[in-house]
Amino acid sequence: MSIQRCQEETTSTQFVDWIAYLDWDVNAFHREDSFLAQIAQEIRRTISKDPEKVQIDGFLRKFVAKKVPKKLTRKEVAMRFKRRLLARFSVKNWRK
Repeated sequence: MSIQRCQEETTSTQFVDWIAYLDWDVNAFHREDSFLAQIAQEIRRTISKDPEKVQIDGFLRKFVAKKVPKKLTRKEVAMRFKRRLLARFSVKNWRK
């Protein structure tokens, strides 16, 4: 998809929502991570010489705690979006 087509089909509100979604902490631990690690562990056990030595810890992702940023208001998200937009694209080419 070209940038021009994306600009024509996406409203500024949708774009701000996507930016907020992409800034969401995707590195957080989710229940699915544990479930998938258990599946991987069982698969590995089937081909291992010593299945009892295969531990689930080897299949879980490690997360480093980081400072949790304050929750942004919708206005602050819009301001950040405008700054990014001005930095990446020419304002005159953006659909109003």
